[in-house]
This record gives sequence, structure tokens and C-alpha cells, in this order.
Amino acid sequence: MLPFGVTALEFGLVTFTSALVGISLVIGASRFLKTKFLAAFALGVYLWYFTDTLGDANYLGVNEGFTFSPELLSLVVLFVIGLTVFFALDRKMFTTGEPAGYGALAVGGLAALALGLHGFGEGADFGFTAAQTPFSSLFDAFGGITASASWVLHKMLEPTIAAVCYVSLAGGARKASVRITDALVLATVFVIPPVVGSVVGYYTTFDHTYVFALGLGTSVYALARVGRALYSASEGADSWLSVKMALAAVLGFLLIFIAALLH
Repeated sequence: MLPFGVTALEFGLVTFTSALVGISLVIGASRFLKTKFLAAFALGVYLWYFTDTLGDANYLGVNEGFTFSPELLSLVVLFVIGLTVFFALDRKMFTTGEPAGYGALAVGGLAALALGLHGFGEGADFGFTAAQTPFSSLFDAFGGITASASWVLHKMLEPTIAAVCYVSLAGGARKASVRITDALVLATVFVIPPVVGSVVGYYTTFDHTYVFALGLGTSVYALARVGRALYSASEGADSWLSVKMALAAVLGFLLIFIAALLH
């Protein structure tokens, strides 16, 4: 068993720092790159994020077939609830004419929470393992350097989707102090679910599949917000635009895919 206090602190700090770096890179890059390219990158990240979370959610029980078991019904209902609630919270998502900067932090924070909820299940997995492991160090208990690097990379890349939701509304004109504060807020929102999950998982045992089903549904909100930024207006003709967008999406996908290979 690993000691609770030290373990939870280390887990929280590593996850928060990783998220803050990823979010800050996107916010910084938004001053030099068009938002649509950042959105394409985020889309590539989400492609793996969705399939990974779908697997953790046991594919919503689809392998059971038409059994209508309580497990299958619960997984599907949680997915629907997550998607519906987060869409309902952003009433302007499907409208046009939002002024620049309007609700940028609120939308980014909502996207960070939507993406971070599946982290509750990951945190619970972490807490359970920390409480049961015979090892006395985090590296030994969780697979060594490569597995730790995988976690860091995942938590850098996943919140970039929320950061794109933020910059798509905020733009790159905000003061440096405001951008730093907003990055800290987004990272904090993203990291709260996994940290809470690690505490709960350390002391209790439950089926984490249901949390992933809920998180899968909420994450669709972030995808919808990113989708708006993919079609932002362009100045002048660019015959290579589609190729550039494809390369940005491929880059996002490959980076999170490499992170998964290290796990």
C-alpha cells in the first residue's frame, strides 16, 4: 500500500502540471496560428480520446447484444445524460454572432470539465491500485518510467481540446496576465475529477465503467465546440488549406497515439 497523503499530492501535482503545460501551449500558439489549425489538432486528439474512453466504458455494453440488461441500460442512460446536460448548459453553442471573448472562460471551463470527468474513473483506478499495491513507490506500482510518461503526455494532450474551445472565443488579444490566469483555471477544472476520483478509489471499490460512460457523453460537448472552430472564416484563397488541416489533425492523433503506446 502506498501512503494516501503523499500519493494523492504527487498524483494531483503531476496531473495539474501536465494539463497546465498543454493548455498554455495552445493559448500561446493561438497568437501565431489560426484557430482552425488548432481545432484540427484538437480533433485529432479527440479521435483517440473518444475510442479510448469508449473502451473504458465497455463499449456501452454493446457486446451483450439485445439483452437489455441493467448494466447495458445504465451505461447508455449515463452516456445520454452526460451529452444532454452539457449541451443544455451552453445555450449559445448552436447560434451565431457571439462577440469576441464572450463566455470564453465559461465555455473553456465547461469543456475542461466535460473532458475531465472520464478522469474520475482513471483517478479511481489509480487510487485503488495505490491502496492495493505491494510496492512502495509510484514508479514501481504503475509500470515505471514509460507508463508515467504516458500519463503525463495524455494529461498534456487531452485538455488541449478544452483550450481550443477557449481560444476559439477569446482569440489571442487578451493580456498575458489574463491568459495565465485563465490557463490556471482551465487546468484546475480539468484536474479536479481525477484527483477526487483518486481519493474515492483509494478508500472504496466500485465499477468504474459507469463513470467512463458518463464521461464519454460529456466529452461530445467539447467535440461540438471544437467543430465550430474548424470552419472559421479565412482570408484569401488557400488551395492547400485542406491538406494543412489534415496534417494538423494527424499530428494531434499521432501524439496521443504515441502516448498510448508508452502505456
